[in-house]
Amino acid sequence: SRHLREGATRLAAALAGTTDVDAITLSLAQYARTGNPGVASHAITLAVLSNTIVKTGMVVALGSPALRGSLLIATVGILVAGVAAILLT
Repeated sequence: SRHLREGATRLAAALAGTTDVDAITLSLAQYARTGNPGVASHAITLAVLSNTIVKTGMVVALGSPALRGSLLIATVGILVAGVAAILLT
């Protein structure tokens, strides 16, 4: 039951991050105080990563080729760092 709830928290954060990270970050900051800080930090990281992916997609769809290339390189670095942070904590 606890693992299902924690998984649902992470999934909700990833979905919420597709549009905005402010609300889910505030909500999870409260959860970190009363619940599991590790789950909260992972969920916030997932929200930020999903938000980054969506915004990168917008640039890929609308931006110039030069902008796309440099942004894709930066995005890969951000994703690698975020996933590493989740795996190492």
